[in-house]
Amino acid sequence: MKKKLIVYLIILLNLLSCDASYPLLVEGRSKYNLSEDCGVVDIYGTSALSDWVEMDIDGNFVVFPDSLRLSHSYSSDSDLKMYFYLNDNLIDKNHSFSVCGREQLKIRISAKMPLHWGNVGVIKLFPSNFILCGDKPVISDTISIVRKSRRSL
Repeated sequence: MKKKLIVYLIILLNLLSCDASYPLLVEGRSKYNLSEDCGVVDIYGTSALSDWVEMDIDGNFVVFPDSLRLSHSYSSDSDLKMYFYLNDNLIDKNHSFSVCGREQLKIRISAKMPLHWGNVGVIKLFPSNFILCGDKPVISDTISIVRKSRRSL
């Protein structure tokens, strides 16, 4: 009996330790490209225990993390927590920074429920001064990010 319990616990621990992530679609694509005079911003994402919006930035931009405006289907604004990572290093969302060259910006969005747990969840990035090319916002239209259909996984 004890051996069976130990075997079941080992199997359970192995299943729980798997880091299953699900791709997100940005405007219906796996990667969404924003081209500006200053360079290029590629946006993509994944959903696991948190939702991640990732941006490969190549060029000369200024980023204001505290200016990001977004909504999440499964959380109100007061429930959302966002964490910003520049090249995998946690950064203070209250300080702006310049990008000169290639950088990766990741935004971990902690909501009540990640997108892959629901059926029709969406993250919307609204036009804002989050990323600027000179004085011009890079995100000038609302960008929708959804979970990829389970049929196509």
